[in-house]
Amino acid sequence: MLRSVWSTALLSFSRPPLSLALGPTLGLALGLTLAAAPGCIGKRRPAAGQEAKAKASTPTAPVALVQPEDVDDRFDVLVEGERVRVRYDERDPAMGAAEPLVTIVEFSDFQCPFCSRLADTLHDVAREYRDEVKLVFKQLPLPMHANAEPAARAALAAHQQGKFWELHDTLFANQKALGDAQLATYASAAGVDMNRWRKDFQSDAIKTHVADDKALATTLQIRSTPTFYVNGKFFKGAQQPEQVRAIIDQELLAARTLLQAGAARGELYARFLHAAPELPGWKPKAKEPGKPAEPATPDTPAAEPAAEPAADLDADHVPGQPSRVTNYAVPIGQGRPSRGPADALVTIVEFGAFDCDECRAVQPALDKLLKKYPKDVRLVFRQLAEEIPPRRMAQLALAAHAQGKFWAAHDELMAMEGEFDPETAKTFPQTLGLDETKFSADLRDRSEGGPIDLIQKDVAAAKVFQGSTPAPAFYVNGRFISGNASFEELDKLVVEEKAKAEAFLADKKVPRAKLYEAMRATWRGYDRAQAP
Repeated sequence: MLRSVWSTALLSFSRPPLSLALGPTLGLALGLTLAAAPGCIGKRRPAAGQEAKAKASTPTAPVALVQPEDVDDRFDVLVEGERVRVRYDERDPAMGAAEPLVTIVEFSDFQCPFCSRLADTLHDVAREYRDEVKLVFKQLPLPMHANAEPAARAALAAHQQGKFWELHDTLFANQKALGDAQLATYASAAGVDMNRWRKDFQSDAIKTHVADDKALATTLQIRSTPTFYVNGKFFKGAQQPEQVRAIIDQELLAARTLLQAGAARGELYARFLHAAPELPGWKPKAKEPGKPAEPATPDTPAAEPAAEPAADLDADHVPGQPSRVTNYAVPIGQGRPSRGPADALVTIVEFGAFDCDECRAVQPALDKLLKKYPKDVRLVFRQLAEEIPPRRMAQLALAAHAQGKFWAAHDELMAMEGEFDPETAKTFPQTLGLDETKFSADLRDRSEGGPIDLIQKDVAAAKVFQGSTPAPAFYVNGRFISGNASFEELDKLVVEEKAKAEAFLADKKVPRAKLYEAMRATWRGYDRAQAP
């Protein structure tokens, strides 16, 4: 029984790493090197005869789109990887989050079988990440498919009546029957006003929409379908669901890094695109006569820019040595595991990983420190797990944390020798005395506060303050020290910060239980570290 429970859970969280170089490992193309001739392109082929699934989709509510030219360059330094300014507008069919962390722009052909497979995947994944992902559909009917262009117009005509996704599903499910009469039958079944639909189907506006999408694809040098862009990153082919989830997980981390640094959620896609070069030949839309341009006004205002790039806050730091005098406003995060009193004078935030030799080596120093200051020191553990083994181990520990057993799991994982062995981990629930059913469910939990969410937020928080620093990284009341710090080095910082905390308490008269947050509000980078 234990083996079957664990096997199911392991398959569900056994995803590629957050820092995955999404290239040869998954067979994904990152550049713009494309096939010379137009055509469909696929990956692994599912079983023949697979029917398209009926889906209930939620179109995205209209929201004023923030464009790259509406934002400045203050967060460009945090945007990693090669990206392209793939724009879309309010005409385009979209579903998912109104203010997404991840925006997928898909170029597709209703007569392409590989597009049908990817459409199923993207549609399902968009619903799975419905609060975080927005899926935008662009028309790219290929010359080899005689019925693809009429099908594109049929779908866009249905879109005028809010029925795009219903027709989208039907067209992909009936790719061999896309004649004009059949298109009309599908539209009628979708419940559209047929007189209006027929008029729109033949309208210049719909034809122009299709032509505009094709022109953008030409500018992007797209010659095969399906092709899609995730926050401006290029991918092609009928990727499998686990591959698409890995891509999305990577971009969720990138988005949360921007949020941690102070970017507004409503402007994230514009921020990603701002860091990319403008497409050749692009011209801004002409403003309406007599109407002044209005600045974008996202619901969440961006924080004031910091004086220096967020990813290079301590460029002169010497590894293994504490930061000289700087206290960084590192949040402890909601629901993170901790040891020591909540009202401690000194809080140590550790960004660690379970497969890290230096992380293991520093544990005795941390244990000794907590024993020396049982009332004055608190240790908070946050995950710096970007690769596959530490990420899996982090999920194990956080699933155990949901049952109050994080530190027991921490010690078991830290004691593991060599590479992480899933076979050893199968006994985890039994070894720690955990409820196996709950443990298995928590491993798969993608909701806010679940293991996957906490890991992504922890890695994003670490990047905001020191960029891509390796584990372990410590903040002793915000004083940064990296690597295998000795007990003496840590103790020296605790003594200094304990004295400062006592003086702060006496001066500000704040309750001791609120001390860390009160001090943090005065430390460097507080304006960019509000996300949990």
